[in-house]
Amino acid sequence: MITFAIPFYKDRDYLHRALRSVLAQTNGAWRVLICDDGDDPHVEKIVERLGDSRVRYYRNPQRLGMVGNWNRCVELADTEYVTLLHADDELLPHYVE
Repeated sequence: MITFAIPFYKDRDYLHRALRSVLAQTNGAWRVLICDDGDDPHVEKIVERLGDSRVRYYRNPQRLGMVGNWNRCVELADTEYVTLLHADDELLPHYVE
């Protein structure tokens, strides 16, 4: 099991593409957590619309900045393997394998 930790700040279009690339994995042994350091109220709705319990959303109570948000992602991950997946990245379908 691997966690894809997404430290998000802005640009929902990129986030949507990153999430689609995780959902397209040929091996389903993954989780996603999104740590939102921005102020866009629509990000949580994107996650809710996915309807996948493997995807979790956290809005930071205060702005942590880039490195602080990366650290929060790692702190919240609960699997043996964790990789930061930046919101503007996309995975190839066999990444988990």
